[in-house]
Amino acid sequence: MAKMRFLFFFLFFSSLSFTTCYAQVITSFNDDDRIYIAKLEKEIQETNSDSIKAYNSLRLSVMYNLVNDTLKANDYLLRGVALSEKNLFLKSVSYYYRARALYSKRDIQGIEYNLMKGDSLLKQFDNEEAYRVRTSIWYHYSALQQTGDRENEALNILLNKAMPNAQKSNDLSLLGQINMGIASILIDSEQYKKAQNYLAQTTYYLEKLPMDAPHRTAKLITAFIMSAENYIAREIYDSAKVSLDRAKAILMVKPVSTNIHSDYYLTEGIYFSKIKNYTEAIRSFDEGISKAQSPLVLNRLKYAKCQALQNNGSYENALVLLMDLLRSPIILSADKKNFYKDLYTTHAKLGNIEKAYTWSLKYITLSDSLYEAKYQNDIVELEAKYSKVENETKIAALQSANERAELTSKSNRLLAMLLGTISFFLLISGAFGWMYYRDNKKLSEQKEVNYQQKLKEAEQQQQMQYAKALLQGEEKERKRMAGDLHDGLGGMLARVKINLSKLAIHNHEPTMTPDLNKVIDQLDNSVNELRRIARNMMPESLISLGLEAALTDMCASLTSDTTYVNFQAFDISHAIAKDTQSAIYRIVQELLTNAIRHAKASQIVVQCSQNENTFFITVEDNGIGFDAKETQFKNGIGLANVKSRVDYLGGKLDIASTPGDGTTINIELNVVA
Repeated sequence: MAKMRFLFFFLFFSSLSFTTCYAQVITSFNDDDRIYIAKLEKEIQETNSDSIKAYNSLRLSVMYNLVNDTLKANDYLLRGVALSEKNLFLKSVSYYYRARALYSKRDIQGIEYNLMKGDSLLKQFDNEEAYRVRTSIWYHYSALQQTGDRENEALNILLNKAMPNAQKSNDLSLLGQINMGIASILIDSEQYKKAQNYLAQTTYYLEKLPMDAPHRTAKLITAFIMSAENYIAREIYDSAKVSLDRAKAILMVKPVSTNIHSDYYLTEGIYFSKIKNYTEAIRSFDEGISKAQSPLVLNRLKYAKCQALQNNGSYENALVLLMDLLRSPIILSADKKNFYKDLYTTHAKLGNIEKAYTWSLKYITLSDSLYEAKYQNDIVELEAKYSKVENETKIAALQSANERAELTSKSNRLLAMLLGTISFFLLISGAFGWMYYRDNKKLSEQKEVNYQQKLKEAEQQQQMQYAKALLQGEEKERKRMAGDLHDGLGGMLARVKINLSKLAIHNHEPTMTPDLNKVIDQLDNSVNELRRIARNMMPESLISLGLEAALTDMCASLTSDTTYVNFQAFDISHAIAKDTQSAIYRIVQELLTNAIRHAKASQIVVQCSQNENTFFITVEDNGIGFDAKETQFKNGIGLANVKSRVDYLGGKLDIASTPGDGTTINIELNVVA
């Protein structure tokens, strides 16, 4: 479902207005679209500016392609391209819209050429509009990679091409869209935990948009639906319900595409199915079916309802729905195979062996060779049951003949039964003895395992207490030394500077004055360096202003001409315990030091967010990287210090890095106020 979700957004929410024309995806404009079109056409009529006419014409070409009105779309595109010739910026932008016009023709090579041509020309412009268009270009290019089953390349483009341009554009809608695209690919590759962080950022950006922003409602609803799907995949059903409720609250008051309604009810139905409330699941699927417009979406809803009916024991109703699915005007081969499989298993559950056998043959014919062997045993079993029904009379006749034959050998059988019974009891006795011995052995082994586990847990607990004491002692010593340096030695050096300054003023020896001034300057630099060291050991902002302010100051102080540190904070509480704040600060400080000093990164992104008692840290850089599997925590004490602090906070640490491809570090911590 994740891959289909990403392509859904590619179809509906791309570019400056985030609408596209990849074939006919809607049948008519809604009220928001009509207002937007009327506004653009009115500006074209009333303005004398060729630039405004050009840009609005290009935008209108996209809108009319959306409903497959190719005549108007081509007319506006040609007008926009012609008016853009004298303006280098608009001419560069026009290549993006030329690519958009080729979606209806499925001209993949032409699309890629025009997208890359537009991006190449727009590199020379340093303004937010140029970055917006370049973001859309790379978003579309990423989606093309995914349609070709190149998900890794698609993800790399979103992270390293689309996201940097979106950040420079300062467009919250674009930032939300790119984060949603990244989350979709991560869900598709079953990286659900990482996906949840990007979905949280998606809703953060979208909720900051004005209420009347184009497509804000549709995007926000879909983000909540995606979040619910992700929680369902992780089996966190309470959180899934919260996300579904947030989506439904908006759906009830805001008009949106019926496709989004169908998507919501599909996800809600899957949620109810997972918690085994099949009655509510069927109701949700029926709601989605009543609103579905696309045959493929309708098929997904009906098939999900069919599975809920089967789980609820309504096999007859499931059969009716499966036959209805086979009459759909559009059926994917993989879906038809599932329909055939469900038809033969449902008939088998109802005892319709002959029909089950017929549908099973169709299923085998359609199935891929990799799956034929797996289900062949089912077919053999069904065939045997079917043959049994046909041969009941023959079996009865054979039984009668056997009874007559048995009369002549009754005494022999009785003797054989007696000997067999004795042998059976001896065998049972031996089996019970062996089972008793085996169970006792297993019990002893389990006791030994439990004992070793308790020893290991006690040792780990002792190590944690030791690490906790070390970290707390280190922070106290840092604070003490920072105070001594700042207030003690710093104050002494300041007084020396004052006395030397007085001496320089009252000195009547011209030859000594330059030397004194030089000494004063050196002393002044020493005082500043001393204060810098003291602040680094225990930042004043961490004590007085809290964790978020301290992290902001640190990232700003580490930004230079050669290194840009981008800090992003989401919902960081001021109520986190001081020891915990200090540990988090040291973790981020160590990771940034590694990225600058060892990875030689020029761009670093630091993201910190909090969800109740869980604190997330992500540090990504474009440095030289390293082999994460081999390095672990062996080289140096930097990562070892990070690991010890993460363990102290009961957290998890994940490092993703390869030589030459940068480094991504994800940390999840348990924090308590």
